[in-house]
Amino acid sequence: MKLDFSGEFTVKRGKSKVFATLADPQKFAPLLPAFRALEMKDGRTALLRVHVGVGKISGTAITELQLEEAHAPDRARYAGRGRLMHGAYELRAEFTLRDGP
Repeated sequence: MKLDFSGEFTVKRGKSKVFATLADPQKFAPLLPAFRALEMKDGRTALLRVHVGVGKISGTAITELQLEEAHAPDRARYAGRGRLMHGAYELRAEFTLRDGP
C-alpha cells in the first residue's frame, strides 16, 4: 500500500534558517509530536524512533533515515527504511523551499 502526502505552508523565517532545520535530523526530529529518540549513525544517517498508534494498538516505529540529497538553501531529500511491530516500510520525504511574496 502506498500513501502520498503533499502540501505547502508558509513560515516567517528565511530559507537558510528553514533549510538548516529541515536538513538536520537533530534539529527537526525533536519537533515531531511523537518523537521518542534519535541516534546519529554518521553525518547523513540517523536512527529515528517515534511513537505511532491507533486506539489501543501502538508501538515504536524505528526508521533509519538518510539524507540522500541536499542543495542548500533550496531543497533536500530523505529516504528511510523502518520497522514497526511485525511489519516493515520504506519512506521518501523531500522539500523545496522558495522565497515568499
